[in-house]
Amino acid sequence: MEFIKITNANIDNENFGCALSNQEETMLKRDWLKDNLDKGYTFVKLNARGKVFIEYVPAKYAWAPIKADNYLFIDCFWVSGKYKKQGIGKELLNKCLTQARDEGYDGVVAITSNKKKPFLSDPTFYKKQGFKVVDSLDPYYELVCYMFDESYEKPSFIKNQQDYVLDEGITIVYSNHCPWTKLYASKLIAIAENNKIATKLIQLNSYQEAQKMSNPFTSYAFYDDGNFITNEIFSEKKLEKYLNEKR
Repeated sequence: MEFIKITNANIDNENFGCALSNQEETMLKRDWLKDNLDKGYTFVKLNARGKVFIEYVPAKYAWAPIKADNYLFIDCFWVSGKYKKQGIGKELLNKCLTQARDEGYDGVVAITSNKKKPFLSDPTFYKKQGFKVVDSLDPYYELVCYMFDESYEKPSFIKNQQDYVLDEGITIVYSNHCPWTKLYASKLIAIAENNKIATKLIQLNSYQEAQKMSNPFTSYAFYDDGNFITNEIFSEKKLEKYLNEKR
């Protein structure tokens, strides 16, 4: 198996193998990566057509509200379709673990859930690879960690207060870390507006902004009347169904 690491030298010529569906989304992801590569952001993918890659970064630059001072943070990890159950996920994960050990980090952390959820890595996989739950956050988030020594300080979520979503109406928070969300966020906001519902669209533009979030999944978060509902990216039909059932 051949893997490719995205660098400043090849970023303009490599595809990212994820769910990006058009040129605008690809450009947004490329620009986002360019802004973050100098912070130690790493993107490694299988040299094949398909969604097979891992993204990680020193946790101090994580686009998530976590305290993990000397850890690497897995930002996105995806092995799909025919590439599953071939050991590719383990190999990608081992690249991250090896780099963390070689560079003197205490370990590796990732955000998952207490049961499998859309757009979050499978918690069962992490736990089979030796990761342990070190913190949790309602309604279902878990922070899992692979520590090279159990005596090291355990990472944790930063429990921020939510103070910028609408008390009444739909709020969607997103970032170009996953530019695929931008298209859907805009469409969903338009649907809510057409239903005469107050709306607010918030784009996060830096890791500092993301670390102030109360919700740890900063690529996308959907709120209704100030309450977090899901990190799942609704389709138009799903949103219409939600609005018909809940409002």
